Amino acid sequence: MLATVRRSLYDLPPDPQDKPWSMATLDEYPISPEALSMVLNVWKRHVKIVALGFPWGIFTIRIAKWVTRLSGVATDEKWGARLSDFPGSARLCVLARLYAETEKLYQSINQPFDSTALDHYLMDLPISAVDEQLLSAFEAELAKVEAAEQAFKKKVAEREAQKEADELAKMERDQQDMEKRIARYEAREKERTHNQELKE
Repeated sequence: MLATVRRSLYDLPPDPQDKPWSMATLDEYPISPEALSMVLNVWKRHVKIVALGFPWGIFTIRIAKWVTRLSGVATDEKWGARLSDFPGSARLCVLARLYAETEKLYQSINQPFDSTALDHYLMDLPISAVDEQLLSAFEAELAKVEAAEQAFKKKVAEREAQKEADELAKMERDQQDMEKRIARYEAREKERTHNQELKE
């Protein structure tokens, strides 16, 4: 089966849906204005996740399509109960990618896309043991993404805190330097006045 999929993927002609998404693709692949903000949000998150070391590749037209279709569901807490511990935007980011990759897999073996297992997963309905294994792997990936994002946020917060501490220390050093300069100036003025009085 895997060998068949690999051959199919290799022989598959390029699909325009697997090209990078951008606002310029909206003429050919329109997205509702209501969902556009969410697509941009997920694209931004996708870029950050790739920057964290996850091999997610480019944000494609296909993924953007599934972000649009799932935007009202994946961010709603009453759906995807197994994902309730993760923020809505994280669920949407990974779910859209999961739907997109599964759709492409079906396309590669020349079969109509059957999203039943994924849909049941969203509705928290029973799924087969094979699908359960695959989706458990998906949950593990989502947990890794969330952990990596939290670690990144922590590093950013630590850098910001260190930056603030460094700036505060610099301000204190500058203040001390200024006080020393004032003290030296006052001492010189006092000495000059004293010398002037002696001359008089």
